[in-house]
Amino acid sequence: MRFGLALVFTIVVACSGSSEVQHSVRCSEGPAQYGDATFPPPRDPSANGASLPECIPLCGGAKISSPPYIPAYPIEQLPSGSCEFDGDRCRVTGGTTQTCGIDTKLCNNSEFECFCEDDQWRCYVTSQGAGLCAPCP
Repeated sequence: MRFGLALVFTIVVACSGSSEVQHSVRCSEGPAQYGDATFPPPRDPSANGASLPECIPLCGGAKISSPPYIPAYPIEQLPSGSCEFDGDRCRVTGGTTQTCGIDTKLCNNSEFECFCEDDQWRCYVTSQGAGLCAPCP
């Protein structure tokens, strides 16, 4: 009976390992990526990017809500710098912004997939947004 329990335990331990990639739960602390930054398309886009977890932005980042756009992060707050888990992938909606006085608004929204590659966040555009902000009054 002891042999049977040890065998079952060994099998459970051996099979409990998961091939799933862990996802970061901490904000990134890399440099801000500004609106004039270019984001290439991903080399290997996810078949179903909508199922990816939402990216954690730069530390202190917050979504902006500017109708008609859905709330999104400014491009400056996309993940950058070091990351925890090589192979981690996430999705995020980000947009360029314009600040007039004390008001900041989104000028467009693009969809991004961000990858943890070689211990660094790299973001790629999967759906390029369009839009312009009117000049400040």
